[in-house]
Amino acid sequence: MTTTARWIAGGVLAVVVVALVLTGAYRPVEAPPAVGLAAAVVAAALAIAMVVLAVMRPWSGLLLLAAALPVVNVARAQASVGPVQVLPVTVVIAALAVGATLERIESAAAPPRTRPATVIGVTLAAALAV
Repeated sequence: MTTTARWIAGGVLAVVVVALVLTGAYRPVEAPPAVGLAAAVVAAALAIAMVVLAVMRPWSGLLLLAAALPVVNVARAQASVGPVQVLPVTVVIAALAVGATLERIESAAAPPRTRPATVIGVTLAAALAV
């Protein structure tokens, strides 16, 4: 159930972030229009990857956000919803929240996983206890 919810949330947020980046991207005056379009396309592709990964695997999505945010910021995409400014990172943070919530629901519904103790683990625990 939550896998389907993850795919649906990832798809919806990916469409939102693509619309935000491509319609709200900065169009440079001093550079050729192709440069601004190329920056917007690259930023949109990275934003899609960040959003989908944030919903599917929140920790990996957070790491990709930290690594790829400077590249996404090159497009200078923004939109205003009333007095609120919406950036691509806003949508990615929303995707992280959705992914973390679905992960929590999924882990609460599943029985706890138990692993047998290994010799190395027991030895390390005993050595640290001493």
